[in-house]
Formats: sequence, C-alpha cells, structure tokens
Amino acid sequence: MYKLYMMSLVLVAVILLAGCGNLQTGNVEIEKTVENLPELPYGDDLQAILDDTLSQYAAGKGLSAAIIVPGYQPWLGVSGISHGTTPITPETVFDAGSTHKNFTGAAILILAEEGVFSLDDPINKWLPDYPNIDGEITIRQLLNHTGGVYDMVRHPDYWEAIMWDTFRVWEREEILHNFLLEPYFPKGEGWHYSTPGYILLRMIIEVATGKDLATIYHTYLWDKIPLEHTYLATYEDLPEETAHGWFDLDADGGYEELPSSISFNSSTGGAIFATPEDLALWAQALYHDQRVLSEEALEQMLTFEPTTPDEPITVGYGLGAINYSPEIFSGLEIIGHSGNGAGYVAASLYLPDYGVSLGIMLNTHDGPMLVINDLLKVVIEYLEE
Repeated sequence: MYKLYMMSLVLVAVILLAGCGNLQTGNVEIEKTVENLPELPYGDDLQAILDDTLSQYAAGKGLSAAIIVPGYQPWLGVSGISHGTTPITPETVFDAGSTHKNFTGAAILILAEEGVFSLDDPINKWLPDYPNIDGEITIRQLLNHTGGVYDMVRHPDYWEAIMWDTFRVWEREEILHNFLLEPYFPKGEGWHYSTPGYILLRMIIEVATGKDLATIYHTYLWDKIPLEHTYLATYEDLPEETAHGWFDLDADGGYEELPSSISFNSSTGGAIFATPEDLALWAQALYHDQRVLSEEALEQMLTFEPTTPDEPITVGYGLGAINYSPEIFSGLEIIGHSGNGAGYVAASLYLPDYGVSLGIMLNTHDGPMLVINDLLKVVIEYLEE
C-alpha cells in the first residue's frame, strides 16, 4: 500500500454491498431477506462501465466492484483477468491495501471500550523504544496520524530494498529499525500520513491482548458481520482464487507479475486480502447499520483532523477513517478508506447522504479509479428520479 499521497494520482473507488445480520441466527434471516430483494434495475449499465473502463486502459488487468443500495440486492461486477486466461470472478480476493487501517481503527476502538488500553496511553507503555519514534506518542495520535512518525515509503532505500528481493517477507521490527528517518514534527503538532504508525498499532493490539492479529480481526470484526472472503496474509492461508498483482518493475511501460510477498511487505506485516463485496459489506455494517462500533466509538472514528495540501484527495482523517474531498467525487460526501500498493488498488467507501456503500479493487498498482465517479453517477441518477 503505497500511501494516500500515491493514491492522489490514481484515486480509489469502490462499490457497495448491503449489510448483514448479527451472529448466528440473525445471519440466516438477513440472507433470506436479501434473496427476496429486487435486483438493481441498472446493473447492466454498471457492468458496461466496468467493461468499457478496462478496455480503454492499456495496462488494465482485472477490475472487480460491488455496490449496496438499501432495498436492493447487492450488485457485483467484474471484468478482466487475474493472470493468463484466468478470469476475475466475484469470489476473487485482492490485496486491500491501506483499507486495513479502517479495520485496525475499529479493533482499537472496541478494545479501548473494553478497557484493554486507553486511546491516550503512550505507546511506550506497550512497546519498546524504536529509533526516531517518540515513546510518548499516544495510541490516538497514531490512529489519526498526528504523531509525526516518518513514513517508510518515502525513505529513499525502501522500495529498492523491497523490490531487490521480491520473495523476502520483512518483519515489522525490520521495517521500524531500517526505514524510519527523523519525525516530521513533535507529537501532536501537525498531521502527516504514516503507515508505520499502524504497524505500531497492530503490535500494540497483539501485546495488550496476548492474541494474534488475525484472531482479533475475526473475533471482533469479520465473523460478526460476517465477512466470509476476508483474510490476513502471513497469518492464514489465502484462497486459490487470489488475484495476481501486476507492476511495472523495470519502468519500461510493461507490467510484470508480482509474488504476493511484495504485498505483505507494503502492507506492514500482514496484508488484508478481500473481495469488493466484503469491503462494501464492511462499510455498510460500520457506517450505515452501525453494527460494528458503539455510537460513541463511531463518533470518535469520524472526528476528523484536517489533512495537508499534499493529500489532495482528503480533507480530514479520523481514527482509521478518511473524509474525502468532495472535489474528487463530483461534490459528493464520501467517507471510508482506500489504499494502493505494489500490484493492487482498493477502496471501501460510504455515501452518508444516500446510504450507499461501495467497494472496488484492481490488480495493477495504478488504474482507472475515476471509474468511481462513473459508477456513482448512475446510482445517484436512479436514486434521485
């Protein structure tokens, strides 16, 4: 996941999916209800947009999207290939990139309400000292990127090291010790997007709970919705139907197939792989149905710190959630999270004014993500008729 600033070139888009029921019997009831809902009357129009977008993008490989509009069955659309002649299907999982920050933020907020730790705990309460990281930075400051921690993807040696040995999976401690320069500013005195901050948060979760990250994600988040096609790489096996990522490794204009280890590295030690359907279901459950967090916790997540001009696609960042610039999305208010990295682009978005959730994923490191606006235009035109 390269970062938000990298995504300003690409923009992330998505689709949405409907919410699910609660654990156990609630899920069955919801599934029956969804089956009885009508299909979106403009599904063919949405599919045509995907196909047309991919056909016009010379480097395009595969594109998958999902949209949830309340009162309708979730719409799923796919176009293109994973590799060779293997097509993308609705069950194909992709690297979800920095959308992991949204999941991590939610897990942190739940654990804080349970008293496992406080959002205002300094990180040195839970972790040892690391070079160029102020141990007095709080968990909250890591969540909203006000801790000043240097972003490893800007380090002059980072990508060369990652690409030099594409099959090596770097440990989180190796990243923290080798690719962090001096802080951008003293803690609490500015804003700068920082993926290493979320490496630290994931480590705090494991230290404070005594459980591995996959167990926490499944127990508190994924199994409760449920998200049945979401995985934490390096902790659990990925399904056979995993999209192959593509990247212009030698800058010759062509795209080379990547080993998954690059995704694991750029996703801070445990990349989340999912389907667009699951990303849309997540957004719908979190923001629309409000079944993931308490009212107070969701309010904290959506309390946004102003971002900086070098992050042109955002106007604010909360506790693991982005408030996107309306200028990017045709004047629409959109919240959620997006991410891109070596071989993938992904987004999980929600439109508060319409109750619509979106999820979209590609298996190239850049791509025609402005397709978001084309998809949303169709959805909104029908909703406003």
